[in-house]
Amino acid sequence: MRSCILIPMPIICSDWMIYGPFLHASKVRFRVTAVQKPPLEFATFFDYVFQLQHLGYGIPQIQLIEFTGPFDVFGNEIVPVHVIHGKTEVFGFRIGKFAYVTDCKKIPVTSMAMLEGLEVLVLGALRWEPEHWIHMTIPESLDVVDELRPKQTYLTHMMHTVEHTETNRKLPQNVQLAYDGLVVEV
Repeated sequence: MRSCILIPMPIICSDWMIYGPFLHASKVRFRVTAVQKPPLEFATFFDYVFQLQHLGYGIPQIQLIEFTGPFDVFGNEIVPVHVIHGKTEVFGFRIGKFAYVTDCKKIPVTSMAMLEGLEVLVLGALRWEPEHWIHMTIPESLDVVDELRPKQTYLTHMMHTVEHTETNRKLPQNVQLAYDGLVVEV
């Protein structure tokens, strides 16, 4: 089994994403995967990363990589799973029997099929209510869990109004709120 440190929220903006669970300690060159060509906004927003004179402590070294289907990170096949985030198409990711799907409001039927047979699912769940136009609520996420039936689900991407202990008491036995520093064996 391998340990995977879950970072609660990857950085997502329209058609690019830094995939959080594979970002490790400094001195490691990060691979950033991007759908289509990496947009100019990425290099603009993170301009300090691309200014070579600033290489050193605390500044990540990033290699931009495009993907159009499954790709490899540290010897693991990563399968992009198309999801809907409001009016934007973004991706969750499946790695073997583990999937990471945050920042979404809807998971299309074809993507649900790609998520069958999971042992661990990390799923976004913003709050109990009211509904939100780009994020699933806890009840909506629980509907996904009921359909997929993963062995264990960790809900993440919650608002500050979601009380951890009280919420965990209300959730099914195989569903818990994720927390900073959570390590999952996959």
